[in-house]
Amino acid sequence: MTSDTPVQAHVDESLELLTRKFQRELSAGLTALVLLAILADAESDLYGYEIARRLAGDQEVAGPFKLGALYPVLRNLCAAGLLSLARDMDRYPRFRGRDPEARCRRGDPVMTAAAPLTVDQYLEALRSALRGADPALVQDALFDAEEHLRAELAQHPGTDETSMLAKIVSSYGAPDEVADAYRANEATIQKALRTPAPRPHESTLGRFFGVFLDPRAYLCLVYLLLSLVTGTAYFTFATIGLSMSLGLAILIVGVPFFLAFIGIARVVALAEGRIVESLLGVRMPRRPPYRDAGTPFWRRVVEMLKDPRTWSTLLYLLLMLPLGLFYFVFAVVGLVISIVTVIAPIFMLLYYAGVVEIDGVVSGPHPALLPLISILGILLLTITMHFARGLGHLHGQLARTLLVQARAPS
Repeated sequence: MTSDTPVQAHVDESLELLTRKFQRELSAGLTALVLLAILADAESDLYGYEIARRLAGDQEVAGPFKLGALYPVLRNLCAAGLLSLARDMDRYPRFRGRDPEARCRRGDPVMTAAAPLTVDQYLEALRSALRGADPALVQDALFDAEEHLRAELAQHPGTDETSMLAKIVSSYGAPDEVADAYRANEATIQKALRTPAPRPHESTLGRFFGVFLDPRAYLCLVYLLLSLVTGTAYFTFATIGLSMSLGLAILIVGVPFFLAFIGIARVVALAEGRIVESLLGVRMPRRPPYRDAGTPFWRRVVEMLKDPRTWSTLLYLLLMLPLGLFYFVFAVVGLVISIVTVIAPIFMLLYYAGVVEIDGVVSGPHPALLPLISILGILLLTITMHFARGLGHLHGQLARTLLVQARAPS
């Protein structure tokens, strides 16, 4: 009895391994069949994310398949000649499942997907694959990709860059795969971080007073009140840094001081971006543009001076003082006048009713007008909340324009 136990355990383990292998092969086979069926039914070529969207929309077949397993299966099907890979003029990869030769006769552009030979080619392909995406998302994706690729290449200095890059890309992912992954992750993150949308109102009054149910309006109001403090700090930092850089320009320490000032300014811009994204709901960069440590020092200096974002960041820091002052005054004056207009008539009514005693002579409007004044205060408070939300949206677009690098340098 005891001699059969190890044998039985070994048999069970072998059966389990065979079962897992069978399940993997079955899953891959089913995935291939489903993809072939989707592309066969498609009237035109499909992008990778369109195939994934169709799988996600079909609840009966979407369950067993993972999004990350689609591209390896699609590449295997292309290698086997069951699918063809097409790229349009923007170099977006498209998969074809029906009579690609006939489409070639019609003059459609078809070519094989050329693998990137250098890091710059990979980044350009990734930028093209992310065309139309949020500029902040593009900046983060380019930073992550360049940092990963150059770090891997730096660990193998004696290896040919083209062959080593091919190995790295095989694990990191092709540009179109990385772009699809960033889009999918961004949609998930934004859905989790987005403030709950207020319930839509059909009536005009419902939409007007519905601002009190919108969390974004309160967050924008907080940003307006906070902007005086941040604006004063940014303006002070920018003016002191610029004046000392000009004063030290004739000394040998002038250039290092200016570069350190610009570096700190970019860190401040990243911190401001986190505040803007948290309170105003505008997507901002979470990582700075990548700077290769192997680039010569003076070349990096020239690139930094030629980068428009260097000067737009300084402009934003200087503008924050007048803008912050305006935002703060508007928020405080609007809130104080509205709240006082709402509360003061209530105290007056309580005074006329003998509930509240006030020393001295009190004069005011007729008691019949006091409820109307309170209603006016509620209207002013509602208008203030609408203006606060609108100013928050406009400032978010200003921050995106001045702080986000829409196109990283090649």
